[in-house]
Amino acid sequence: MTTRKNTLSATKYLALVVFSLFIALPDSPLLAGPGIDQEVFKYAGMALDLGARPYTDIFDHKPPLIYLITAFSDNFGIWGFWLFERIAVGLTAIAFYTWLKNNKFPARFGLALAFLIFLDFPGISGGGGMTRTFTGCTNFLTFLVISSSLRRKYFYAGILLGLTFMLQQNEVLPAIAWLGGWWLLRKDLDIAGLVKRTGLLFLGSLVPVVPILLFVLAKGAFSDFVEQAFLFNFEYIQSDDSLYERVIIVLKGCILMGLAPALLFLAVAIGSTYFYHLKYLNKSEGGGFKSSRLLWCCALALLFQFITASVSGKFYGHYFIGVLPILVLIFAISLKEIDGFQISRFVTPVVLVVFLATAIPSDFYFKAFDSSVQAVSQFAKEPVYEASNDDYVAYLKPLEGQTGQLFIFRNTSQLHLNTYFKIVSPTKYIYTHLYNMIPGWDTDGTLFTQLIEDVKSKKTFYILDYSSISPIRPDLQLKWDSFISANYDQVRLMPDGGILFKIKEGQKLQVAVR
Repeated sequence: MTTRKNTLSATKYLALVVFSLFIALPDSPLLAGPGIDQEVFKYAGMALDLGARPYTDIFDHKPPLIYLITAFSDNFGIWGFWLFERIAVGLTAIAFYTWLKNNKFPARFGLALAFLIFLDFPGISGGGGMTRTFTGCTNFLTFLVISSSLRRKYFYAGILLGLTFMLQQNEVLPAIAWLGGWWLLRKDLDIAGLVKRTGLLFLGSLVPVVPILLFVLAKGAFSDFVEQAFLFNFEYIQSDDSLYERVIIVLKGCILMGLAPALLFLAVAIGSTYFYHLKYLNKSEGGGFKSSRLLWCCALALLFQFITASVSGKFYGHYFIGVLPILVLIFAISLKEIDGFQISRFVTPVVLVVFLATAIPSDFYFKAFDSSVQAVSQFAKEPVYEASNDDYVAYLKPLEGQTGQLFIFRNTSQLHLNTYFKIVSPTKYIYTHLYNMIPGWDTDGTLFTQLIEDVKSKKTFYILDYSSISPIRPDLQLKWDSFISANYDQVRLMPDGGILFKIKEGQKLQVAVR
């Protein structure tokens, strides 16, 4: 009997891993072309592998852990980063299933599947590979660890908090809110114990934070890190909107993304659980205090997840990745409390109905399903991600591995060419869309002047320019056009509207091979 149970559990674990791969197949290199933010992360990882310094040679405002992940993943080719993310998500789903099993929750496997579906929710996941996908996992694991009976659980939770902070600083807020609720709702709140647990959290957080910061320091990039990776990115938030106005923007965004049915379901789940708790559980021994406590903690985490998005002033896509796993946890707790109604057998249909109800408005789910079906015939062909490089092989293959010989202007997505051909950009300023995103960015044009000087000094051989279809600020566009006409000849108008320029004949090419 024991052997049979172990085999069944192992089968379910394997099924969760397989499902985590399948559900993200539409976002894999097999079926998806280059992303946007993901390409910055992958490029940075490739550049680090070739000896570049984070923040000093690559400008971005994210903490460094995502770059270390992509640097490791770069060793496994175009599939490396996607597989790393899928392993992280699959292991989190297994941890959730184990937690549900240890705490005797009903419908454990269905709930773990729901976690995977919601974490990879079409239209919100951002095509995968986002920092918030990883923090969605680390925060969720923090919730599970703290509410478990593990020894040294506060130390482990601290490690997870440190990982979250080194991935996306502001995403620690929901986890801290959850922890605060867990402590404050204890029946036996004692200050000495609180101090001890806080100390363990702090010590645990140092485990990932200290080595990562030492790595940045050893690279001589610490001052650039402090300047660029601002705490909570507050320096990047330049808006005249009040916090109230930002909250309203976020709520409108929820409606636009089809999240309203899920939030309505959340309200019904919490309300019905508390009704059942008041009517029945107070008659039973022990009551439902732990479940009530968990629900309050989830509600706090959810509130701070929305505050995190509101402070950023963003209301779309991956800014809400952390919301959906919390909804699954609330559903799981509610289901356990009201299982007297024998509804656990309907978990899978309910999950699918909620999922479809939220996905139908955007039609993302059906497109994703369509892509998954097509994948069966795609395996024998060239992966879509790799095929996106085909138009450039004849030009860029001879420059493979040569630092500074390709610059992509005004199309972050095309950084995949630098990554694929192992060509470090001539300038750290690869994120030129910031001129559109952030009011007041580089008002005096100092950074843009430095960008041009960097390209000049490297005698960059090819420039792929998208400013004709995505122009920059008029004064800077004029400066850029002048630079191009004086130093480069047009080679080809690419199918996607980009123009490939080659350095003019007679210019002495400076090539630095790493």
